[in-house]
Amino acid sequence: LEHARRLATLEVAHNPLGILGTRSLLRLLCRSESGLLYFKAHGCGTGDGSGQNTDFQVFSATKPEGRYKLDLARPYHRALLRILYTTSDRFKLSPQEAFVQINATPAYEHPAVDSNGRRCIPTSGHLEVNFSVEKAYQRALQGVGESEFELFLERRIATARLVPSWKKVRPLMAQWRSVEGLYQEQIVLLEALAKDFQLSFAHVEQLCRIRSLVPDILGRVLPCVVGGTPSRFLCQQIAPNLQDFIRMLHQGHTFLLLNVENPTGQYRLDLSNAADYAVAERLAILDEWEISAKVQLGRADTSQKGNNSQVRNVRFGERELAAQVMSEWIMPEKGILELDYASAKRPPPDARMLDEVPWNALLAAISKSGSTSSDTPDKVGRLVVESRLQALRQVSHLLFVTSMQMRQLLGSFATEVARAECFVILFNRIADMHNEKVFRVRFESQDELARLRDRLGHASYFPFMQPEQTRFSFDFAQYDQQMAANALVQIAAREKMGNLRQYSFVHLDGTVDPLVAGVPRAWENITKMPKEGTFYVGYECAPEDRKFQLRKELLETYGCWIATVEEDEVMWWSALKEVPLAVREYLEFLIGRYQSLDEVFRIIDGPGGNGVISFREFEDGIKKMKCRRFKGPNGAQKIADIFRYLDPSGEGQISKGEWKVLERIWKEVDMSIREFVQFCDRTWCPKDDTMSQAWTALDADGSGSITKKEWSSALQEAGFFGPAMPIFHFVDTDNEGSITADEFEALASYRKRPNPSAPIAAASS
Repeated sequence: LEHARRLATLEVAHNPLGILGTRSLLRLLCRSESGLLYFKAHGCGTGDGSGQNTDFQVFSATKPEGRYKLDLARPYHRALLRILYTTSDRFKLSPQEAFVQINATPAYEHPAVDSNGRRCIPTSGHLEVNFSVEKAYQRALQGVGESEFELFLERRIATARLVPSWKKVRPLMAQWRSVEGLYQEQIVLLEALAKDFQLSFAHVEQLCRIRSLVPDILGRVLPCVVGGTPSRFLCQQIAPNLQDFIRMLHQGHTFLLLNVENPTGQYRLDLSNAADYAVAERLAILDEWEISAKVQLGRADTSQKGNNSQVRNVRFGERELAAQVMSEWIMPEKGILELDYASAKRPPPDARMLDEVPWNALLAAISKSGSTSSDTPDKVGRLVVESRLQALRQVSHLLFVTSMQMRQLLGSFATEVARAECFVILFNRIADMHNEKVFRVRFESQDELARLRDRLGHASYFPFMQPEQTRFSFDFAQYDQQMAANALVQIAAREKMGNLRQYSFVHLDGTVDPLVAGVPRAWENITKMPKEGTFYVGYECAPEDRKFQLRKELLETYGCWIATVEEDEVMWWSALKEVPLAVREYLEFLIGRYQSLDEVFRIIDGPGGNGVISFREFEDGIKKMKCRRFKGPNGAQKIADIFRYLDPSGEGQISKGEWKVLERIWKEVDMSIREFVQFCDRTWCPKDDTMSQAWTALDADGSGSITKKEWSSALQEAGFFGPAMPIFHFVDTDNEGSITADEFEALASYRKRPNPSAPIAAASS
């Protein structure tokens, strides 16, 4: 009908056109080539054929590409094919350029165009084809950098979507006014506009002259407003009152919260909602763009399915999506789509991290929100935390953070859900991922870390630099998990295969293989690894066996992180929860009394010592330092446990190299105490040289002492969610199980105490 120039009015009333039919009519109405000025569509609001079927194919003007499977005996499929030909003509592409990877029965030839500008589509046969307008996009995307996501989407969508011809704006608005009072027809018309068109602020303002529908209008058409954030902001101001504004936000909140410059996150999208549908389309388009960039740059494929995609864990209608990649999937009009998006975007080499003053202000604002939550937060507390995280997502593309800053931020949240969301939001903004263990220790369990790797990618977020103290579970049916396991075996093969600990392999049928002969060396070659089954393994490595250059290369190759550092610039770290309790207690005692571990080693080794510590010297050293932590019936056993931990070879003596294992744990305990002092300064005593205001706040009952149980509760209530016990043991110098105001005041010395991690952190930044 586009070529019927004399057709001005079309009568299609009381037909079950639904959104699909209305979309076709609106496209016809708004083309400058068409003579159509009005169509009567009363009673056409019903009609929907998509259901929950992922095979139901719907044309999308925003993303017309995809793999189409057409039964040409069906009128709908023939109509769909005609639309694809019309789209290729609009993009000035020949059928040979737009239709690729054709599989047809019988053999298919593109129909010629007749004198009326129409193609005679065959009425039988099956056609499976990839439709692509990539060549048309390439012209529009010239000069767009691989990381300029917002500019890319703006040009890409502008190229694909329809803009009402200037002479067709009045007929379009007249069509809108013609259904006034017919709510179902109005909603269908809005949904159709939202799917295929780009509208200006002036267009939206005209639509909103029907005041009763303002929230419905804005909630649906905001995604198709040209002009970016400023234009969308102006549109939102059309809402006449707060109630309508909130309704509009509720309708379109998923789209409004999308940060296209930092899209990494978890999504649950209702495709019957225009805003959610727009988010799904943009994620699919971004994924296609990132796949193309990754292939052109020759980067390693670290995707979940070995297809270079950034989209993971895709489910539609409670089932795994059958399409190989999301960009090939023809998105239906409704249904629940769930996915994780893990962008390959990384900080540039010249990324500038936040300075101390703005960072502390950001940390203080988020800490206040975090303090409203506890292990069982109420509804208001959850909403406050969620709102702060949403705000953080909105500005995340403007921030670059260090691993130490990420650690501080994670300490502001009480729950795993909030910590995980905060980390995912800023994952792509961490400028020194080689120091990631500094914040990794803030996650409470290996299961929590496994869930994060599942969201972000097992290869993308693999601890290449410091895999020690980690338990891995690799499902070899997933490409990225197989790749991560291969990287670990490569590291072990170069460092020491004995570093792989507590390993086993569980076959798909549940049979457990203990790998009594060891982990196969053949697994260094990924093509020789099993394609199914689960590999469980841990890793430990002595500092002298570490192959730093290999770890660095793997981090850059598979993680795509920039690591222009030397080995002594990395913040080598340990997790307290993976260290025996006796070792932790010993360190907590030492930190309160000595400036460094070297000083302690010299004291134990004695004047003119031989550079190693025997068990007898170690016992005498503990007595000499007046350490009363190990008095009692189990004291001797605890001392022996500490010695064995520091003497893993069982030689009966501790060398200086072995003694330095304590250094990584020392840093964690020291940093936990230091962060608590900084928290007190931000919260209670920014201008006070003493800790008196903090003590008054924590000693809620005014008893003058705080027990271990009271201490943990007090810190949670105050909003500090970092390790609590290292701080308590540092302050509890008499080891009586409670602390007083005088003992608490010792924390003030930490303001002037040298930070053992400071020089390294500065070098990393």
